[in-house]
Amino acid sequence: MQSQERGEEPAARASTGRRILLRGTVQGVGFRPFVSRTAIARGLVGSVRNEASGVTIEVFGEPADLDAFVETLRSALPSGAEISGLRCDELVTEAPRGFTIGSSEARGGVELSVAPDRAACDDCLRETLDPSDRRFAWAFTSCTACGPRYTIALGVPYDRSTTTMSRFAPCAECRREYEDPDDRRFHCETNACPDCGPSLRLVDGAGRRLASDDPIDEIARAIRLGRIVAVKGLGGHHLACDATSDEAVATLRERKQRDEKPFAVMVRDLAEAQSLAEIDDTERSLLGSP
Repeated sequence: MQSQERGEEPAARASTGRRILLRGTVQGVGFRPFVSRTAIARGLVGSVRNEASGVTIEVFGEPADLDAFVETLRSALPSGAEISGLRCDELVTEAPRGFTIGSSEARGGVELSVAPDRAACDDCLRETLDPSDRRFAWAFTSCTACGPRYTIALGVPYDRSTTTMSRFAPCAECRREYEDPDDRRFHCETNACPDCGPSLRLVDGAGRRLASDDPIDEIARAIRLGRIVAVKGLGGHHLACDATSDEAVATLRERKQRDEKPFAVMVRDLAEAQSLAEIDDTERSLLGSP
């Protein structure tokens, strides 16, 4: 999905600009929207696009504004972004009008790191728990700050067309969010909703689909009854059971042939984790990271 925005912006006062090549974790982290907003806020014009090797920016304006723009790229990155290399060259050509997010190009060798998956952010959690929100109780809510990245990537550059989301065409409202520079889902490649995105399903041990209005509730009920369930996540499957049920844990140990090796334990929040184990400052920070 690609779009242009703020095309009505005036051309820069100077026709000399800079071509900035960035390497590192600069795709799948809301980097292009960040660049676009930063450039527009400083009255700069130009474009930004993904490439197989990273991100390329062509930007025009007054020298002082260009210097400040580059410094912002170095010091005020969006969460999850990391720059391993930055090259800045003078660019002498006619300045365009406005600032655009251009179509991605697959040229160049692969020199970038696809961002890791990130836990749901507070804004997305609020939407998911809000009965009046169109994404209420939807398990796949995400935005440019959170959600799947690495495990849905099929290639680079990181665009919807090179992820497993390519099969889900966005609805009109999701498209509007994607194209709105003031929306936090501006150029969010995973953007979707219950009307146009993926859905949960419940299947039995033979893979047959089971009728269910609420698969999560059904699975929770099965776990409470002491059963072992398989949960298909973004990167594969994992088995889950009630960790407080000796019988369920014993059965899981038998099936996995793990008599003594500890299992991973999932808890609601940090407070619950601290009630079960001693957690130092480093561990607390890691548990609270995206």
